[in-house]
Amino acid sequence: MPTEAARVDNGSISSTGHSVAFLRYQEGCRVYRVRGAEFEVDSRYSVVSIVGQGSYGVVCSAVDDVSGTKVAIKKAIGVFDDLIDGRRLWREISLMRLLREAGCRNILPLHRVMLPQTPATFGDVYLVTELAERDLLASMRMTPVRSDIETLRRIAVQLLRCVSDMHHLGVIHRDIKSGNILLKGLEAYVCDFGLARGGFHAEQGPPENLVLTDYVVTRWYRAPELLLMCRYGYPVDVWAAAVVLIEFYNHRAVFAGGDYIQQLKLIAQTVPIDLRSVSFIEESSETALSFLQEIVLKNRGARPLSQFLEDMPPDGVDLITKMVVFNPHDRITAHDALRHPFFASVGGDGRTTPLQMSTSFDFSLDAAVELTEPRLRRRIIEEAARYKT
Repeated sequence: MPTEAARVDNGSISSTGHSVAFLRYQEGCRVYRVRGAEFEVDSRYSVVSIVGQGSYGVVCSAVDDVSGTKVAIKKAIGVFDDLIDGRRLWREISLMRLLREAGCRNILPLHRVMLPQTPATFGDVYLVTELAERDLLASMRMTPVRSDIETLRRIAVQLLRCVSDMHHLGVIHRDIKSGNILLKGLEAYVCDFGLARGGFHAEQGPPENLVLTDYVVTRWYRAPELLLMCRYGYPVDVWAAAVVLIEFYNHRAVFAGGDYIQQLKLIAQTVPIDLRSVSFIEESSETALSFLQEIVLKNRGARPLSQFLEDMPPDGVDLITKMVVFNPHDRITAHDALRHPFFASVGGDGRTTPLQMSTSFDFSLDAAVELTEPRLRRRIIEEAARYKT
C-alpha cells in the first residue's frame, strides 16, 4: 500500500501522517484505536500511523516485529454487509495467492490475511501487504513535467509482465489503472484484484456462454468493447495498460470522459476507427454499431494520438498505437508487446521459469448465482488459513 496521499478508493489513500492509539493486548493480538474504531492485529505487528482511508475501510503502516520490515495493513470493514463486495474480497485474496504461487511477476505481495478473534461472527478482515511508497498518480503529482522515456520503459515492462503472466494463467484483472500501480523504489506492482476473474483458458479467455458484467474498469481506462457492452476478454487489460502509460508519460489523462458517451467521443477523436472492421460489435449488437457510426462520423481524428506521444521515440509510439487498436481482435497481446523493440534495452519478457496455475483451486464461488453468507464466510476463513506462516 502507498504511504503518500494519492487515491480515495480501491485500497487507496486520502491522507497521511495520522497517529493511532494503542488500547490493549488481547489473546495474542494488539488492539488499537484508529479513527474511533478498534483495529485488531496479530501481536507481531506494531501499528505506526494511518496512511489512508477509502470506502473499503482504513490502511495503516506497521512494523512486523518478527521480520523487522515495514508493512501496510488494510482493514476491510463490514465484509458481509454486501455479499457482492464480500465476494470481491474473497476473489482478491484468493487470486493474489494463486498468482503468487504460480510465479506471476509484479503483483503486490499479500503476506497475511487476519481475522478477528471470533471467526464465526467476524465482520472485518485485515490484509497485510508490502508497504509501497506511492502509486503512479502520486508519482505524477510529484513532478510537474512528463516522465522521461527510460522511466516510462521501466514502468511499462513491469506492468506488461504482470498482465502477460495473468493472462497466461487465465486471469483478467479488469481494473488496470494508474491508481492500481504501486511503486516501491524501482519496482512497480499491480494491486487490487477485487474485480479480477480467473479460471479461463489461457488462449481463448472467457467462454462464449459466460456473461461477464460490463461494469468493470474505471471509466477513463475502459476499452471500447466495454463501453459498447460487447463480449470482452484479455484485451481490455492491454487497452487499460496503454492508457496508463500514456497518462504517465504526459501526466494527464487521455480519455477523461464524464460519461460513457463522452468517453467514446474522446476515443473516436484520438484512435483510428475503421467502421468496415468492427466485427466484434456486429456480433453483439446492431444498435451499438449504429450508435458508434454516428459518434465516429462526428468526431473522427479531432485530436490524434500523436498529440499525446510527442517526443516519444518511434518504437514507443508504435507500441502504444498497437495497444490502443479499437478492435480488440486486432489489439496486440501483452505477451507480444513484451517482445516489441521498445523493450530491447530492458529485457522484454525476461522470464526464465515456467508459470503454473494450481489446478486445485475452486472457482465455483465466482460462478454461484445465489451466494450465502455462511458459504462466503467459510471460504474466506479457509483462504485466510492458507496465508498463516
